Amino acid sequence: MKQNARIYARVSRDEQVKYGYSIDAQLTALKEYCNQNKITISGIYVDEGISAATTKKRKDYLKMMNDLEENDIILFTKLDRFSRNLLDANLAVLELEKKNVSIKAIHEDDIDTSTADGKFIFNLKLSLAEREREKTSERINDVFKYMARNGQRISSKVPFGYKIENKLYVRDDKKADALLDAYNMVLLYRSVSYSNKLFNEKYPCFKMEYANFLNRLKNPINIGIHKYNDNFCKGIIPKELYEQVQEIINKNNIRSRKTKSIFLFSGLIRCGSCGRRIVGNKKTDHNSRKNPNWKDKTYYLYRCNHAYQNKICSNRHILSESKIEKYLLENLNTLLSNYVIDIETKQKEQKDHTKDIAKIKKQMKKLKDLYLDDLIQKDEYTNSYKELESKLKEYSNIKQITVPNEIKKILNINIRDYYETLDRKQKQALWQSIIKEIIYNEDKSFVIYFI
Repeated sequence: MKQNARIYARVSRDEQVKYGYSIDAQLTALKEYCNQNKITISGIYVDEGISAATTKKRKDYLKMMNDLEENDIILFTKLDRFSRNLLDANLAVLELEKKNVSIKAIHEDDIDTSTADGKFIFNLKLSLAEREREKTSERINDVFKYMARNGQRISSKVPFGYKIENKLYVRDDKKADALLDAYNMVLLYRSVSYSNKLFNEKYPCFKMEYANFLNRLKNPINIGIHKYNDNFCKGIIPKELYEQVQEIINKNNIRSRKTKSIFLFSGLIRCGSCGRRIVGNKKTDHNSRKNPNWKDKTYYLYRCNHAYQNKICSNRHILSESKIEKYLLENLNTLLSNYVIDIETKQKEQKDHTKDIAKIKKQMKKLKDLYLDDLIQKDEYTNSYKELESKLKEYSNIKQITVPNEIKKILNINIRDYYETLDRKQKQALWQSIIKEIIYNEDKSFVIYFI
């Protein structure tokens, strides 16, 4: 019976670089094998630069599995070209058996699932290959952790805003200044997409797509943090600014709806009954047919969709944007003054841990010196260092209570006069720079919490 083959070749990026594995060499060997054994090639499938850890990202592999016909055979040079994942491979073989399809490694005579011994050897070798892959992964991770703890670069890709000097990340002034400007744009306009647009206009040489811009804003390396080391390098963005921008990004995600309308309090209002975010709805009053001099009027309203759409929440009241706006403009100075007094009271009660942090750093240095001088064993050094590191992290994460600069600015201006000069986008940015949340209750009252 004439046999049809699907030939498959794969190589990962690491294998290309380290060992010089070649797709061409694999395909040449497979074609020669088919020619010598009078096998017809029904399809050629190649996954270049892709790992064998999983089949999900191997497009040609998946296409091949979909193209298979009854009594086909899949040919590859060695088993690790086909898979190193035991579960994936066995699931594939089960599917192949339904179509009476077998697999064969032409450079390994014992890998042939058309025989009982071949199936046994197939599973045995796959188990060993998977074990070796996992052990290799563990060793690589250990190396990465060691390098990260010493502040050494791990990836060939250098984060935007940095450059490499003596294997360490250091500030790239031109890029770092542009990135700092990007953070300040987001803080000012409270919108990542709008800031991205402004950034690209101002820095055409660093132009970024939205996803890239967002990822660079979210990257903790900007404040010197790596997943294996909280003190990986010297940050290029002030920690407070970084955290403020992360809050804005989270709020942007909450209110990311496909609408051109600008709601002043978008993402800020929460239902007091069910706790869900209250969404904005725009209503336009069209009365021009009745009165030719009438101008259409737009109303910006907020309501709990959990009450209107899902019929679960009992808070069916609609909150007018103009009502909140009017209340804030009339009472903002009083509200903020009381808020500042409350913060200043908490400041007096908060303990300053500056001396504690300095003491722990001194102890860590002393401990390191003892270890380097062979006065303590490695286990004792490691355990003690971890304890000190944990205490340092605890103290460092305690945020000092301060009056936000945005609040200070508002208190120093005539808010009504200033507000009249703003467009809707700027008004939205103003409120979102000082308001953390507005709770709208079922009795139509609302409570405002500032940042």
